[in-house]
Amino acid sequence: MNIYITMTGFSDWAIFNSLWAVVRLRQYIPDRIYIFTTKKRRRQAELAKRRFIILLKEYGKKPNIVISEVPKADFVTSGWRINDVVKKEKSLGNKIAIEVTPGRKAMVAGALVPSIQGKVDHVFYLYLEDVDYADNLFLRIPLTVQHSHDFMEEIKFAGK
Repeated sequence: MNIYITMTGFSDWAIFNSLWAVVRLRQYIPDRIYIFTTKKRRRQAELAKRRFIILLKEYGKKPNIVISEVPKADFVTSGWRINDVVKKEKSLGNKIAIEVTPGRKAMVAGALVPSIQGKVDHVFYLYLEDVDYADNLFLRIPLTVQHSHDFMEEIKFAGK
């Protein structure tokens, strides 16, 4: 199974667009999604969940989506909770992707620990050259100003 771990942040569109980019540009279609959020961003996580279901239905998937609250600005707790999910899913033989685009720095820092330890298959990041497009739907943003990265793949490629 493909597992996708993401997190909420400032933009409602960043969380959705980053998944859309991964599906469309990287052909990584998740079977299970974990959305890590703070209490303040819970509404954003619920909105993302509804959007994810609609998007992935078009790709023939009905994903299991889990929303998990973590304390605000607590990278240690966030890291442990994300690491627990990674360990559990890896033990089942699943591929793991972490999406860092929408997340706040404290949560992203905690999420990157499993990738540093080699437990993660993909670390995705959707870079926008022009933040004026940040609150737009993925297909309304010119592809020339958005760049999909998989840091794990790029590190492997650079090491060869």
